[in-house]
Amino acid sequence: MLQKLDLKFTHESAETAWEELQPLIKSHFNEISYHQDIGISPDKAMYVAACKGGFYKLFTVRDGKNLIGYAGYFLQRHSHVNAIQANSDLIYIRPDYRGHGAGKNLIQFADSFLKTCGVSIVYLSISEKLDFSKLITPMGYTPVDRSYARRL
Repeated sequence: MLQKLDLKFTHESAETAWEELQPLIKSHFNEISYHQDIGISPDKAMYVAACKGGFYKLFTVRDGKNLIGYAGYFLQRHSHVNAIQANSDLIYIRPDYRGHGAGKNLIQFADSFLKTCGVSIVYLSISEKLDFSKLITPMGYTPVDRSYARRL
């Protein structure tokens, strides 16, 4: 059982958070990947450049000094309407912190920050292996698309 939580939500750059993120990214991959044999090798240069260019936003949550989760979004102008949209890249909370409000509050923190960036539409991708739709539906998120994958 977790003790009293001291959660802190922050907007960070990929460059400064990179090393600290790696263990969580690997855990996330192991939990949801359909292609474990391909392995994971995040492109640090791409994420750093995207952050510096303003079209990637990274949000973290810590319990005290311990990183327990993150959410990353790519920003772009919508191709069909006059709106800036944010597309989730990754959202992850350590399993031992789920069910204690960290995920919901992280998404709310990110939504508020993204709105200040001019974002008017947020798309969250949810893995079938880690479905958190029951968390986000009461927050106003609705299903809009369904994605399929095929290995070539």
